[in-house]
Amino acid sequence: MDQSSDPNSRTADHAAGTVIQSSIIDNLPGMVYRCRLNGDREMLYLSRNCLDLTGYAANQLTGEQRVSYWELVHPRDRDDLKKEIQQAVANQLVYRCVYRIVTAQGHERWVLDVGKAIPGPDGALSMLEGFVSDSTEHREVFRLLERRAVERLRKLDALYDILEVAADSSGLETTIKRTLQRVLTAIDGKAGCIHLLEPTGERLELAAQHGLPEETAGKLTSITVAQDQLTRWIMEHNQPLMIANMAQDSRTQPLAWSPTVLTYIGVPVAANERVLGVLTVFTGLQAQLKASEASDLLVSVGEQVGMVVDNAQLRQRAEQLMVMEERNRLARELHDSVTQSLYGVTLFAEAGKNLAEVGEFEQACQLFDELLGTGSQALKEMRLLVHKLRPPLLEQVGLLRALQQRLNAVEGRAGVNAELKVDETVELSQDLEETLYHIAQEALNNALKHAAAAQVKVRLRQLPGGEVELAVIDDGIGFDLETAAEGGGLGLTSIRERAGKLNGRVEFVTSPGRGTIVRATFPYRT
Repeated sequence: MDQSSDPNSRTADHAAGTVIQSSIIDNLPGMVYRCRLNGDREMLYLSRNCLDLTGYAANQLTGEQRVSYWELVHPRDRDDLKKEIQQAVANQLVYRCVYRIVTAQGHERWVLDVGKAIPGPDGALSMLEGFVSDSTEHREVFRLLERRAVERLRKLDALYDILEVAADSSGLETTIKRTLQRVLTAIDGKAGCIHLLEPTGERLELAAQHGLPEETAGKLTSITVAQDQLTRWIMEHNQPLMIANMAQDSRTQPLAWSPTVLTYIGVPVAANERVLGVLTVFTGLQAQLKASEASDLLVSVGEQVGMVVDNAQLRQRAEQLMVMEERNRLARELHDSVTQSLYGVTLFAEAGKNLAEVGEFEQACQLFDELLGTGSQALKEMRLLVHKLRPPLLEQVGLLRALQQRLNAVEGRAGVNAELKVDETVELSQDLEETLYHIAQEALNNALKHAAAAQVKVRLRQLPGGEVELAVIDDGIGFDLETAAEGGGLGLTSIRERAGKLNGRVEFVTSPGRGTIVRATFPYRT
């Protein structure tokens, strides 16, 4: 006989299935429920695991309901829970609610309640079926991650703030001091200091400190790397060093000035794998960041400070090279102009003296005239060199005042009649002002050094066609334009190149004995 058609067999299978189903429900890691859709959520069915979850047996929360499940819900969470369930039922959706319950033992637990409204005997949605599981552990993990995210955001904010200070264009000393103060604020540090390595590499000098007692700061003013275990280890390994309890470590015992200052953190100030110094922070029990995270932040700061120090040192070396180049240039100019003029002065003076001693006074007077001219020319060139040594005034006072100061300082003192004429005040771009100034300076230098001019005029005006024109006019000896152009002398090439960069035109009007006009014309809106 086919067993599938046996009523007794089907009854047995159904009973076995019911037992299995009940066993699965009771072994689930949570509580299966059915309740009425009313204000108190009157429980009609609860699986056995409600005891593990709530501390109450199923029959205590159903039937006579000695305790209502709704009473277990934390009072602060009841309104939100009711609203979420009502909204899900209204939209015929599954609800997923996280709230707190208070167990029979008085413990507070977070639970996840997932369920859905089902129809009752009359077909209307009048009951809820769902599953409640313990999510306390998950909630704690979430809170931990949330705290870490907040701390990480705080760290990033602090690092951004510190990097903004470190990128400031203030001097190195000011930048280091402000960076140190921001670091201590970010990690709730008690005190700190920054040491920079001397060029010899043997000593660390205190560059900035904040919050250190006077006695401790005195100990840290200058550190010999070979004798200090802390800084030597940091510099040799190029890694941070943290000592949790300074009083218990022989290396930090001399620095433990207060029982509230417990932790030492030292990180390298480095750039391009070169250690340039050490950043040190002292923290207490109430540090707002954990020591490891504080150390991570300090490492980033140490790298940024290292870049600032490295850039400052590069600028210093570049400035030194520029000074050397300027010295060499001045030496060449002195040799090419003033030195030769002075040598000529000595020759004329010696020859004139010899002629005077033998009674050749007329010839001696001629040599003295040559002596006077050569000496005057040497004086002019010296004044020109002195003017070049002064810092440029163009950015400080503008084009017109810079030109006038040049005429007063050089041409005026050299006895040259100088005049600046501006037909109309025009506002020019910074690049155009700089170009006009250098062209005028080059033309004036030529008039002073080569043209023997007694008078020069500098004229600046705006032309009707939307252009601006600079003209430098002298009454000197002039020169042959073709010969000078072929030889590349008198700075003509430099003037043309400067003008060409701003789409300008340059015209030279000159001939031997007729003086010189240098005229440069530029588009007004450059």
